[in-house]
Amino acid sequence: MSKNSFLRGAMVLTAAGIIVKILGGLNRILLSRLLGGEGIGLYQMAYPVYILLLSIIGAGIPIAVSIMIAEEAARGHYSGVRRIFRVTLAFMTVVAVLCGLALPFGAQAMVHFGIVRDARAFPALAVLAPALTLSVIACCFRGYFQGLQQMTPTALSQMADQFVRVCTMLVLAWLFLPKGLEWAA
Repeated sequence: MSKNSFLRGAMVLTAAGIIVKILGGLNRILLSRLLGGEGIGLYQMAYPVYILLLSIIGAGIPIAVSIMIAEEAARGHYSGVRRIFRVTLAFMTVVAVLCGLALPFGAQAMVHFGIVRDARAFPALAVLAPALTLSVIACCFRGYFQGLQQMTPTALSQMADQFVRVCTMLVLAWLFLPKGLEWAA
């Protein structure tokens, strides 16, 4: 990768990171205005569990995939690049779906055993399963494009992911607020 290409990729990822942080901050402000202190407290019981699971399941995926893809691409073995991506994507899809299916049961256990002290946090924990599944699968795609030194798809993916997450959270919180604070959170 040339120096100019490297700098361009770094600038694209930096700009995307700034936009993602702004969207995240905006989300926190709007969500706290919508849910209030108690609702944010319920949300904060679930969100760290999501982040922890995402870190455990998907933390090294983009790096590992990008390294393997970059090595194969440097050798000119593009069939190997596709094979690595397909195998990784298939494996991580299975892992992500299994973890997504297990999360509601794990949420029930966390509430039952007192890891999460307020039972009203159960709906917030259970509803994170699809987000966890999709985020882990997205990690595979990000690693693939990073391995090919294409940072724009990664940046666009991060921004789209955050935008969809923020919009979904705010819309669903607003829609479920009449059902109760635990459902809105």
